Amino acid sequence: MVQQPEEGNVLHFTCHHCEISLTVEVSLGGVTGPCPSCGESVTAPLPSVPKPIACVPRLQFIKEKVKTGSPDEIRDLGGVKEYREIPPFNGFSESSRERSEVTTVAKMLVIGLLVLLIVLGATYLLKPPF
Repeated sequence: MVQQPEEGNVLHFTCHHCEISLTVEVSLGGVTGPCPSCGESVTAPLPSVPKPIACVPRLQFIKEKVKTGSPDEIRDLGGVKEYREIPPFNGFSESSRERSEVTTVAKMLVIGLLVLLIVLGATYLLKPPF
C-alpha cells in the first residue's frame, strides 16, 4: 500500500511543456526530473515560506498619527486627539483592577467570619460543664 502525503506536505505545480498538473512532496522542492506525461525536464518549485506579518500596536499607531498626521487622518481615526495608556502588565483598566481587589477583600472577610463562627461554635459545644 502506497502512503499518500498529507495535504500540507505537498507542492502543486504545472509542467511548462504539456501543462499537466503535478504534485510532489515538499522534500522534493527544487529538484529537477522528467515530467511523467511528456518526459521533458521539469523543476519542482521551492516551498514558499509565509512572510511574517509586521503590525504596529494600536496605541503606538494612534500616537504617531496624532503627532504627524493631518486633520483628515486624525478624523479617520475617529477624532482621537488624546489617548489613554493601558498598563502593560495585564491590560486591565484601573477601575477593573480596583473592583477585583475589593471583591477579593470582601471574600476574605466573609471567610474569616465563617471561620470565627465555627471556632466559637466548637468551643461552646466542647466546653466542660461546671
